[in-house]
Amino acid sequence: RLHAVTTLMMDAGPTEADSPAMRTGGLPLLPLGSEWPTCVECDAPQQFLAHLPLPAGPTLAVFMCMDDPGMCAAFVPGSGANAVVFVAGEVTPLAAPEDGVTGLDDVTAITLAATDDVYDYPLPSGDVLGQFGGEPTWIQHPETPDCPECGQTMGFVLQLEEHSSINFGGAGAGYVFACRPCERGGFLFQC
Repeated sequence: RLHAVTTLMMDAGPTEADSPAMRTGGLPLLPLGSEWPTCVECDAPQQFLAHLPLPAGPTLAVFMCMDDPGMCAAFVPGSGANAVVFVAGEVTPLAAPEDGVTGLDDVTAITLAATDDVYDYPLPSGDVLGQFGGEPTWIQHPETPDCPECGQTMGFVLQLEEHSSINFGGAGAGYVFACRPCERGGFLFQC
């Protein structure tokens, strides 16, 4: 259950593939010299899901393996089949590798909208792409990850709903977490 004021992530229509604004799809904006994340289980390039400049910093880039859906543990935080990259400094659009499932079908801008409504899962459909901040609306049991660097519980950043070509196992949701002091991120999905 979402508490108090909920900030929803709303579909703001198509945008440029290299937009610096909050979006799903397109190309990741990463520091010069960065390499595209690959899955440690199958060695395929991961699919870029979202570019997330957070209002109080930092910017996060979210990836997960979709080379052979269900075969790699992209649903498990820290599995190496997903990645949350902290982005700082000078950035450039990173061209996708030629092989593998690396992009989404659409590039969708995201705006944030506060609401006093309280929702049970699933979040309202239509233009709602997810929830920013607050408490996650778990589909299954809570799985908040600990930071692999300091061992502290990571903070919840956002929940992303399936849309466009984002596939979280069918009617699922992806969850992004971060340990800001250690600049480490965590991602998982449930369905």
